[in-house]
Amino acid sequence: MFVPTAKQADDEPLPLYLDLHGGGHALMSAEFDDEICARMANRFNIIVVSIEYSQAPSNRFPVLTNDVVAIAQATIDNPDLNIDKKRVVLGGFSAVGNLALSAAQAPGLRERLNGVIAWYPVMDFTLTPDEKKASRPYRNAKVLDDLPDFGPVFEWGHIPFGQNLRDPLLSTRFVSKNDIPKWIYIIGAEYDMLAKEARDTAFDLAGLNEKEREDGMYGFEKDSCKWTLVRDVRHAFTHDLMDGKGPDAEAMRKLRTEEILDQVGNWLFKGPFSKY
Repeated sequence: MFVPTAKQADDEPLPLYLDLHGGGHALMSAEFDDEICARMANRFNIIVVSIEYSQAPSNRFPVLTNDVVAIAQATIDNPDLNIDKKRVVLGGFSAVGNLALSAAQAPGLRERLNGVIAWYPVMDFTLTPDEKKASRPYRNAKVLDDLPDFGPVFEWGHIPFGQNLRDPLLSTRFVSKNDIPKWIYIIGAEYDMLAKEARDTAFDLAGLNEKEREDGMYGFEKDSCKWTLVRDVRHAFTHDLMDGKGPDAEAMRKLRTEEILDQVGNWLFKGPFSKY
């Protein structure tokens, strides 16, 4: 749990951001997000709780979804947390951006969440790796990410044999806006094979027409749905994971992370964290 350093015990209740760490449903732990969770808590003056959930391949879909639903509800109900229960947002990085949107469909949790943030998420398990790779707008053939190599392994570990891949609890690309919280923010990375499916999901949730989709390729905000494609960065740019990075790439990664955190903060407090 992360509490802003300036908070006093008798302060008014603060908004709650529930964090889900990335790792392909199979790797890392809640501590993996310590740095960004601490930054968000202090930057936005909110309480952040990073949820530890069961992982694949020992636990396959929908076990992880059920875990997040149960733990999120228990966290919201924790009497020791000085939180404003009317201002709660769930967010997840990478594969668990999808998991956040999956858990948010559960009626018992959906009604308690004001919003969801999906950071460079996987959305559509009906697409093949080749179809996803073909959608990458890379500057040259050498600008690659690691997902084409590891993505199929993560899918094998997470998805049980015979599972309907269009189930919106699994492929949140097919979720209905009526089945998730009101405020939705989807964030993509420009040089990421998952960017197109994330963008298409945002387009559909916002109900954009063809002209609006053309204009909103890099970003749009319509009603309570927002999309941002972060330029010049790869998957997982918010975390220090790049191999063989040069100083220019690292400087860009840090710059874009700062910029998107500003956008996230503005969106949170004019939307799901706004005073009721």
